[in-house]
Amino acid sequence: QHVDECRDVDACPDQVSGFKEEVKWLIEKLLQELEDQFKEDVKPYLRRMMTRKWMSNDEDFAKLQSRIDSLAEHCSLMRPAPAQEFASRLHYHVVREYIGQLMKSNYSCKSRKHEKAAAKIRDQWEDLRALFKDMRSTHEWLHDVGEDLSDIIGQKNKRDIKTHLQPVVEHYPDFSRKHLVAVLYFRGLMRGREYQLILQKLTELKKQRGSSNTRRVLFATIPATVNTDCLSNLPLSCLSLLS
Repeated sequence: QHVDECRDVDACPDQVSGFKEEVKWLIEKLLQELEDQFKEDVKPYLRRMMTRKWMSNDEDFAKLQSRIDSLAEHCSLMRPAPAQEFASRLHYHVVREYIGQLMKSNYSCKSRKHEKAAAKIRDQWEDLRALFKDMRSTHEWLHDVGEDLSDIIGQKNKRDIKTHLQPVVEHYPDFSRKHLVAVLYFRGLMRGREYQLILQKLTELKKQRGSSNTRRVLFATIPATVNTDCLSNLPLSCLSLLS
């Protein structure tokens, strides 16, 4: 309608500007609806990550990949700027929810299964990284988190975990003590002297790093469930630091 009324762009800038704003609003509305539908569709798949079923079955992750692939096709038909912004929002959501399952303390690895779990996280993370890289997500800073956490989980000797905390502290300053407690619970480590030394090491590293002015926030948006078994051998003075 706007175009029919005014074919000379220079002669009626107000109408053209209004038309552009209307198109922009429609695109944003469509993208928001696609994003909301995507989040709803993948919720059950992500919810079953880091569980007993996840350890032995790849079906949910395959469905998650398929849904991301479907959205990638939509992105390929969009203009570059909105497509990239859309992909970045999806990337952040998937990372937050995937890692969030690790923080719920729903499953704890037994009998050295932590090595298998770490390898699985690493492999799946590579797949997710490739998908969102192809979609041109601007959130490259999210790529390290899967590797950082799987490195902690996969250490064969629990005494070596202390020397593998530095990367996650450097990459994600909002990684807290309670998040580490949840990661250790998933690994199957819940008590003992070495457990306490690992938590102390995290505190030291965070103090050494000091406060951060980064605008990048990930773990601060992810609640961590602290299983009561993890607290049984902690000194009372440490409990106030689980934040």
